[in-house]
Amino acid sequence: MSQMRWARNVRLGDWTVTLVDVRVTAKSLADEKRRRAVLSPQEAETYNALRFEKRRREWLAGRLAAKLALRRRLRASGGTAPPLARIGVSNRDGASGPPVSPIAGVVSISHSHGLAAAVAGPTPVGVDIERLRPFSASLRTVFLNDAERAWLGRAEAEQPELPTLGWAFKEAFCKARLIGIQDGLPGPEWRGWDDNGRLLWRWPQEAAPRKKDAIFANWQAHGRLIDDYAVVVVGASPKRKSERA
Repeated sequence: MSQMRWARNVRLGDWTVTLVDVRVTAKSLADEKRRRAVLSPQEAETYNALRFEKRRREWLAGRLAAKLALRRRLRASGGTAPPLARIGVSNRDGASGPPVSPIAGVVSISHSHGLAAAVAGPTPVGVDIERLRPFSASLRTVFLNDAERAWLGRAEAEQPELPTLGWAFKEAFCKARLIGIQDGLPGPEWRGWDDNGRLLWRWPQEAAPRKKDAIFANWQAHGRLIDDYAVVVVGASPKRKSERA
């Protein structure tokens, strides 16, 4: 099956993120025969077992985005890309665990209000997509520290998308670390972003990683506003790994 017209790739730093329209995917793959070209038998069983239509649509679009991202990575590395149904994507710890694939490397999936996003690479990476929205003062205390709330309060009058971008950054960081967001907040301190979409951050003293986790301090983060959405990718640069190989 060729690259589908309702999917597109966007560049964020050293990563390419695949975006898929949830509604169009559900309509185009409503027929079981067409889904067989995308899903493995095991994935089809998982899809059919999902009880709620909204969840089925999001799951299907997320799996399609992940498979397209993995296939693109295979082709970029000089490998032969198999049909989508043979590119397996499952969950590490059951239905709620992070996505994994037998294809070497890492894949991350996100979805929000009609769009699914996925990124694949040879090194740890996480992606999050969020539709732009306001954040209450109480919720900000959950994912932002005092310094972050202070500068956001000054800056968001001219850039109202900043709180959503900050949330997406924190969630993508947790995904790259393979931890739940409840265990990873407030996490690294976000300090803004530059004209190239690079998110600036540091580890505050109280949240500094353990010595064995010091590699996280060298990770990169890139964000982009696409229509009414914020998309953020966080992780170890895949380019650095290819340069070392």
